[in-house]
Amino acid sequence: MPVIDPSRLRKQIEQCFNHQSNAKQFVHAIIELLESYSDRAYRPGELTALPSPLKSFHVPPPLMRILIKELASLCKDQPEHARTIAIELWEQPFQECKDLAISILENLPLSVSKDVFKIAEQWVSTCTHSELVESLAQKGLGTIRLEAPISLIEQTQKWMIDERFNIRKFGFLVLEQISLTISFGDLPILFKIITPYLIRYHPQMHLEMVTICNNLIKKSPKEMAYLMRTSMTDNPTADARKLLKACLKTFPAEIQSDLEG
Repeated sequence: MPVIDPSRLRKQIEQCFNHQSNAKQFVHAIIELLESYSDRAYRPGELTALPSPLKSFHVPPPLMRILIKELASLCKDQPEHARTIAIELWEQPFQECKDLAISILENLPLSVSKDVFKIAEQWVSTCTHSELVESLAQKGLGTIRLEAPISLIEQTQKWMIDERFNIRKFGFLVLEQISLTISFGDLPILFKIITPYLIRYHPQMHLEMVTICNNLIKKSPKEMAYLMRTSMTDNPTADARKLLKACLKTFPAEIQSDLEG
């Protein structure tokens, strides 16, 4: 792996951005830059997570941080152009290009949030890498989630009932992220959305449902206890029992005893 010389790297990145008016040429320049800093001798260590099926240059982290920062500036100054570059980056079969594309979605202004939703949905609909879908849910929609949560919640509801399974899965992953950061005042909206799923949900959404419920239990244990108890009383399905069992230990001790009774 080449040693990073800050002044040299700055010039190389400037040369890449000289091509920014043409998305294809720009992305080609970025790939050449990544290739020049590639760690050809990279070997995953024993504690490293399972390697991604995507190709990777294994470049030094500072390089990616600088590129993400520069692309964030482009998102602010030229959002339409940045969006085109994101689409071109996503088409490349490299982990770093996918990560840069996701970073662009994260940094696009709220004024183009509908376009961000469309792009994310398109990417998910054809993506076969679960770690990328999770990254899109966590990072790609992060700015909208924090600055315009209601808009994202409305879109997420549509994803959660989409006929395409991978889009539905994505909807639950996005809702999982929303449940982490949602304000107390917006909790009733989320309670209303998840209530039908407390009774019945697709088996492959179980982990997401458990995480969503646990996040909401930590925010409002009494309300979640009421919702889950009511679901069990009105419609004691196997899903409702399984979900309550998985989430029981997250409740305060006194509520656990009440729910077990």
